[in-house]
Amino acid sequence: MLTKIKISLTAFLLVFIFSACNDPVPTELINPDDELTEDNFELELLSPEPDEYVYANGYDSTGIVSPVPGFASLINISHVKNTFNNVTKYKSGGLAIFFDTTRAVRSPRGRVIGFSARILGRVSFNGDSAAVLPYRIKYFDRGIQRDTLLGFRHILYRESFSQIGYTFLPYGSNVDFKLDAFAGNKKLMIPVPDEIIGQVNVAGKPFQNNFRLDLTWNGKGRGRTEIIIGGVPTGRSEVFPILRLWTKDDGKFVIPKNILTRIPFDKFDKIVITFLRKNESYKNENSIGRVYITAQSIHNIIF
Repeated sequence: MLTKIKISLTAFLLVFIFSACNDPVPTELINPDDELTEDNFELELLSPEPDEYVYANGYDSTGIVSPVPGFASLINISHVKNTFNNVTKYKSGGLAIFFDTTRAVRSPRGRVIGFSARILGRVSFNGDSAAVLPYRIKYFDRGIQRDTLLGFRHILYRESFSQIGYTFLPYGSNVDFKLDAFAGNKKLMIPVPDEIIGQVNVAGKPFQNNFRLDLTWNGKGRGRTEIIIGGVPTGRSEVFPILRLWTKDDGKFVIPKNILTRIPFDKFDKIVITFLRKNESYKNENSIGRVYITAQSIHNIIF
């Protein structure tokens, strides 16, 4: 299984380099005896399409990496910390999107890049009304970035340079979600997880034998922590997800060297390590279909 994961990782990175940079690279074989971490973990490769990818999906704010939803409705609560050069900016928000899965949005080449988003009524979180704002995505078509309006979404959002008051949907609490819909009301109670506080220790330099990324956080000793490795490609502004892994919520993880050596760090201006602690569930609701409900604490460390 580990060998299969490592081979897939190399294939993914080759595809990424071709698609993002158009620089040919040699095929690389993998030694199954490469050094591995002592921690057990699961790995998911977030592979883009070679010529088309929903690039600005905002995973660093929502924790959702899939550009095309596998559900009819999304209800999301996120507490986000962005740390760069030892300065942290805080934001919290509630998000609701109701898709019309019968109305797929396609690229000029016919590929599904999303679904139309519709307004079903008034949305509130703990009694505070969410604003109705455009829902747009960015994607690449034959190397050209395009911007497409899919419809509208409901957002309740606050941002601050201070920890005080930014979590208006408190950690460790239950948030009351309500949809006052034209066809009937919907109420849900959403449990919010405890805060996650991450730290990245960088040793050495990329592509050198002494390069290490040691991750630590305030582990809870139960459940799992999700970690996404991403970056900001040179000359662009959006964060690009490279891979995602899950490990025990024990507060420490060393990214294996056989993964680090195959990430093209030289193609990025910045690297982003995202720590996530989340509660998630699916529900089938008659009026809004299959709903993905997620509440999470996110800490993005940028370097």
